[in-house]
Amino acid sequence: MKQTERVNGRRVALGTVASLACYLAFLAVSALLIQRGRVGEEHAAVCVAVCAALASFVGAKLAAWGSQRPLPGAAVCVGAAFAAVALLGFLFNNTLDWRRMLCVAAAMAAGGVCALLRGGKRTKKRARRPRR
Repeated sequence: MKQTERVNGRRVALGTVASLACYLAFLAVSALLIQRGRVGEEHAAVCVAVCAALASFVGAKLAAWGSQRPLPGAAVCVGAAFAAVALLGFLFNNTLDWRRMLCVAAAMAAGGVCALLRGGKRTKKRARRPRR
């Protein structure tokens, strides 16, 4: 029977927490930019989508780092981060705007895919020279 690599729960949890922390930090920076007038208020939805994509990129990279099969860990991390964002949005607003949540979900999925496509460092193994 073929051995399969299991999803590392610690890495997924670390990636999810890092994704949420980055999301909140990026949202705070974008809110500051909007308040100072550097970014127009009409671009607030784009700022939220960019923040979601960048945050899920960071979380997925952390979840998939050092794994032979990075897809399951990154997918679970992005899904958990989206569920946490949706739950926090529901708790603070008592309603969910499905259009915005679909936009955030698409942006988070795009960030996760970019993290997987980015890949890791793959160095070529050099052949060992025989000893003299």
